[in-house]
Amino acid sequence: SGYQSGNSGTQSNESGYQSGSNGYQSLSDGYSSNGVGFQSGESGYSMGENGYQSNESGYQTETILPAIVNTIGYEFIQNQIIMTAEILHKSESNYNGLEFGFLISPNVVISASDTSVQKLWSPGENEGLFSARYISLDNQTLYFKAFVENSVGISYGRTLKISGSQETDPSKMNPSERALDILNADSLEKAGGWFENSWFGSYKAYESGWIYHSTHGWLYLFADTENGIWAWSDQRGWVWSTKEVYPFLYQSNQAGWIYFMKKKDNVIYYYNFLSKSLERSTP
Repeated sequence: SGYQSGNSGTQSNESGYQSGSNGYQSLSDGYSSNGVGFQSGESGYSMGENGYQSNESGYQTETILPAIVNTIGYEFIQNQIIMTAEILHKSESNYNGLEFGFLISPNVVISASDTSVQKLWSPGENEGLFSARYISLDNQTLYFKAFVENSVGISYGRTLKISGSQETDPSKMNPSERALDILNADSLEKAGGWFENSWFGSYKAYESGWIYHSTHGWLYLFADTENGIWAWSDQRGWVWSTKEVYPFLYQSNQAGWIYFMKKKDNVIYYYNFLSKSLERSTP
């Protein structure tokens, strides 16, 4: 059971150890130690400057930070106010751990403890975008801001003002409002301010007659005196269609009809009845 000693330490033959300038090692289940930590032979752990990790069921900690939200804006859909916001930063790996929505109040200073403030939760989100609706019964001026809450607290977006209400009588609407009203009549609201129209597809309405269509891109809408809709785009100019006619489109600058076929790889395909040819464009 002897041992040997030298300049750099000792060694035992049976269960001994060796010690040197950098530490020592045990043969049975030992460990080595040096300047950055130590390691256990059976189930131990290593430790360095940045922390530690267990070999059997190790873990790594993550700092949870407050989520950040931006209040984007609002729009009138018939007698409803649709408020929209976006989650800009989150610590969670998905949005399931968050609660989000809007505070709406007749006062410019919006406090969650104010009894006049209404808290509206959003039904869901789409890539961080979310919305909620509020039914306005009069022309009262209102203020609103978005909120998002996670395990460490609640954050708020900027406060925006809602002035008056949108005209709900079609006979008193301007042509752009009337065009959007025609689409909304056959549409279901989705998350993030999007609407799904039964014959025209998915779109999101913006101010002053503009919409963004999931297939056709940016369109400016203008209704005729019946139920037809003119839509202007950079690619096609003015085209006209209705619920009964679409996907046939009358293209004004060619005085002829085209037929929307499909969109694939961000390219839109039309059939032109005048030239009897397939046409391609990008939104």
